[in-house]
Amino acid sequence: ARQDFIPKLQDHLLGRLLDRDFDGDTHEEFTPADRRTLRIHSNKIYATRTLRVNYTTYDVRRGQDTLNPCTSSFVMIRSPETEAGAHPYWYCQLLGVFHANVFRVTESGSATSPTPMEFLWVRWMGVEPGYRAGIKRACLPKVGFVPESDPFAFGFLDPQHVLRGSHLIPDFVQVR
Repeated sequence: ARQDFIPKLQDHLLGRLLDRDFDGDTHEEFTPADRRTLRIHSNKIYATRTLRVNYTTYDVRRGQDTLNPCTSSFVMIRSPETEAGAHPYWYCQLLGVFHANVFRVTESGSATSPTPMEFLWVRWMGVEPGYRAGIKRACLPKVGFVPESDPFAFGFLDPQHVLRGSHLIPDFVQVR
């Protein structure tokens, strides 16, 4: 999980700085030369304990989730998948909430002004393959962690993509 932390962080921050397309879990992979242009002001990344997410409730009022990676750590984002039958949301577990001032050094040596950025370190979850859910079956969708061996099991996320905190109910019968 930690072996790709720095390259994934650099790709995420560069993608946001350069306003590149975001497909839901990654921007794109940048070259080592691109990554070397990224700088974090004073080489400091700050970890915070909570993330606050504002949302509109079902009765059109304002609500706010306060999420802590140690306690209420599951969140949902809108799924970018558009094919028929795709689940409308993606889920992930918060592993860390961070912020830093980020800038780029151009080839000419000039630096852009520092941009404050917040970012989340997450472990992705996926819909259980082969599990059938829905109103007709009276079953909620079942999700589980993407295997750690998958290169996309861990990643970074812009907090603006978080819709809400999510309460996931463990499946004790299946021991998951």
